[in-house]
Amino acid sequence: MFRNILFLLFIQVHVRSGYFFEIKTYFYDGNLTFTWPPITTYQDVGIKCDGHFRGFSRVYDNKIMVSNVLDYEVIEILVRGVAGHGYQYLEQRKQFRKKIMVMFEGSDVIMTLSNPQISTKSDYNVFRINNVGSSIIHHLTIKEYASQSYTLELNNVTSLDAGYYGIGADEMESRSSNGVVLVIKAFPSTPIISGNQGILRGEKTTLTCNSISRSKPYYYKKFPVITYTWLVNDSEIKHSSQTLTLNIHTSTVIKCRAKEDLTSTSAGFLVEPLYGPEVVKIIPAFNGSVTIHDGAFFGPVTCTADCSPPCKYQWREVTWNGDINDVINASTLPQQVVHAGGVSKYYCVATGFHGTSYSTTTVSREISLNIQYLDLPKVITEFNGLTTNRSTVNVKEGTTVSLKCMGTGNPKPDVYIATILNGRHTLSSNSLNELLLENIQCEDTCRYTCTARSPGFNDTSTYVEILVKCSPRLDKSVTFHQHYQSDIENNVTVLVPIIAYPKPQNISWVGGPLTAPRYTIEGTITPKEMSYVYRYLVKGNIRLVNESIFGNTTLYIDGVEVVTMFILKKEAENASSLWNLSSLPGSTYMIIFGGVLGLFSILIVFYLARRHINKSGNARNADMNNTNGGTRSREETYLNDGRIYYYITVSPFNRDSEYERIPNQINHFDTSGGRQTHGVKYNVSSFQEIEPEAETYMHDGRMYYSIRETSTEERNPDYEKLPEMVQYIE
Repeated sequence: MFRNILFLLFIQVHVRSGYFFEIKTYFYDGNLTFTWPPITTYQDVGIKCDGHFRGFSRVYDNKIMVSNVLDYEVIEILVRGVAGHGYQYLEQRKQFRKKIMVMFEGSDVIMTLSNPQISTKSDYNVFRINNVGSSIIHHLTIKEYASQSYTLELNNVTSLDAGYYGIGADEMESRSSNGVVLVIKAFPSTPIISGNQGILRGEKTTLTCNSISRSKPYYYKKFPVITYTWLVNDSEIKHSSQTLTLNIHTSTVIKCRAKEDLTSTSAGFLVEPLYGPEVVKIIPAFNGSVTIHDGAFFGPVTCTADCSPPCKYQWREVTWNGDINDVINASTLPQQVVHAGGVSKYYCVATGFHGTSYSTTTVSREISLNIQYLDLPKVITEFNGLTTNRSTVNVKEGTTVSLKCMGTGNPKPDVYIATILNGRHTLSSNSLNELLLENIQCEDTCRYTCTARSPGFNDTSTYVEILVKCSPRLDKSVTFHQHYQSDIENNVTVLVPIIAYPKPQNISWVGGPLTAPRYTIEGTITPKEMSYVYRYLVKGNIRLVNESIFGNTTLYIDGVEVVTMFILKKEAENASSLWNLSSLPGSTYMIIFGGVLGLFSILIVFYLARRHINKSGNARNADMNNTNGGTRSREETYLNDGRIYYYITVSPFNRDSEYERIPNQINHFDTSGGRQTHGVKYNVSSFQEIEPEAETYMHDGRMYYSIRETSTEERNPDYEKLPEMVQYIE
């Protein structure tokens, strides 16, 4: 009781004496706290905000807080204490007027702060207080503190510069001064779009855009709400919601904008429709196939497909026998060397991850290879029921031989068989590519070439050597000497062309008259021509040691009689022609039946020949006698292939300058037969019913006659018609 009385007396005294108490303010995160000393047990506090009285509140702890003071321009407070029962009042008023600066991010700020001058301390600072705490941004000097205010400059401000600025010896004192609130309107944070970026083509997807305000301080309640707009492939759409739903058919880039006072735009958000593979292509385009030569390079080739996400690629090869091999797991097939009989096709496999109604998950494209080539042809030889592809074939004479030319290639080649027989080029190109040699002869021995031909390739060929086995025989395609003349003690070289294969081993000459001792000599055989393995020339050197050697000599090859040659003794040049003929054996039969029949035949021949010559040669002989002043003549008779031929040698005693020597090579053209022959010839045309006449040829001192008969009735039946052309070989 006593204490209360003393307190009331104290209040009363103070009231009567005009007691004054101070109301202080402290700013905390947008709220303002008023404090005062304990003047009474309780106080009635009245608050008026921007002229609006909010009523009295009874306070027992000497303080009151007003929230969101930045919402008001002026706040007024009345603190009243009641002393005793006499209702004596103690009251004090205070007014708070806010100081606020609202700036955009990036601006420059000039701020004026009031100096409270609360004490004489010289250690005063400028404090910034925000949501991260308080910090000293400037230390005041004595001079700055002595002034009424302080000007603070801030450049290129950001949301970190937002907050409460005040001057004081410490943070609490700076809160009680009449500070300034700096509000920064910043760009919203960069919007972030969330949602499914991969959606099956044609289906819907929902996206959300999120952004937060960066404007400060957070207790400033007048920042606008963030709004959103959407851009699809850079085109703004009429949609302001924070979410967006749309159908996806193609690749789509979506952006969103977040707007507060300033606007921020998100990065592009790519939404890919999931599909493929589709539209699979081969580059370069081959239209499914390519034509290429064997051994050439193929590629590189690239496989592409429309896939989302991108497809995986694999190249495979298919061989001609159907095997499938992996080549490379890549879109591009590198360069390959291709061969016939190897790879028949390449194909690309494009594998996707999401099949759609338009496609499956795996699609392939193939390239067929048309590999062109030309192989070496083969020759198949068939005879006597045997078939062989050897390069050398031996057959017997008289056999039927079939040669088939087999060519392989792409495209199918043209093939033919060619050879050279008897100087003549022979070509076979029938539908079976077959050359049929019926009753094959030794003369058919040669190389037969099978050739394959295809456009774009060099001709290829192979051959077979056909070697025909045959017994030795006379080569009738060549005219040779069957009669020789020589003197005793001389050597006679006898040459005989033969046909045989293989080369004969045993060669001998057996000669001499039947009544005289026989002799045997060994002969030699040499190839007549290297290109004809079946043609040979047999040589025999006969030494005429006595007259018993003269006569006939027979050639035996491997025990087979081939031909009989005649060796005559050379007589004096003025010997009569009749003597010469009488000494000439006509044939083996003449010798067997005696010389009478043979001599008789020779005389008939001689008579008929002289008869024709005398009819047509009188004028010629007269001319020759007048020109040469006299001649010597000798008749010689030759037997060739069972026929008797003769010539007359005229040797002029006095050859004057009116006769020129006839060249060694005489060319006579047979106009009736159209043939041109070389060398010295008998030329007898076919017999006609005209007057007999004789044509004369001079060569190397020898006179040759071609006789035309007037009638076939006058011919002796013992004589055969002379061949149209006879070649004389020295």
